[in-house]
Amino acid sequence: MDILKIDVEGFEFEVLKGCLNLQINCILIEVGYEREPTKVHFSEVEIYMENMGFQLCGIYEIMRCLTDKKKISYSNNLYIKKNLINN
Repeated sequence: MDILKIDVEGFEFEVLKGCLNLQINCILIEVGYEREPTKVHFSEVEIYMENMGFQLCGIYEIMRCLTDKKKISYSNNLYIKKNLINN
């Protein structure tokens, strides 16, 4: 099982598009929950990964906003190919 970890400060989609032909079964990707240039937004990643046949399976290293500890700033989300989960 191949795993890809992506943390490239806002260029995550470029990396994902560049690996379309690779056999990657798990992707750990940093996502943001606020709109900012150095993070890809969770909602956009969720739609993209769903369309690519992946399912969200875990959320790790949750970082809170410095100015408002009630809000999540970013996390590392684990996506796994659906066909591996459902078998």
